[in-house]
Amino acid sequence: MIAFVANGKQVRFILPLPNLEDLKKTATGRARRGGAVNEAFEGEMRRRWRSLALVLKAKLEAVSTGIVTFEEEFLPYIVLPGGQTVGEKIIPSLDAAYASGKLPKLLPDLR
Repeated sequence: MIAFVANGKQVRFILPLPNLEDLKKTATGRARRGGAVNEAFEGEMRRRWRSLALVLKAKLEAVSTGIVTFEEEFLPYIVLPGGQTVGEKIIPSLDAAYASGKLPKLLPDLR
């Protein structure tokens, strides 16, 4: 996970970790032996962190260039009161919203 505060908003990116079981065989189906599984795991971890770094750099560059605003680019990752991100809150209800034509409720009533 990477989390930070920017523009007064909490932002959180979750990086899915590789499954060790999935790395016990190569892409061609050959079994990895001994330390080869750990090497594959470490390589996959580095690849994923590198990918996340590239995504973040691209998003920040788009914001600094003025292509998009910070909120437009990072909206799904902004943390809401209660700890969920906007994406975690909204994405599961998108299909229902399209089917019903009604917008999902974003925030709970804060009375």
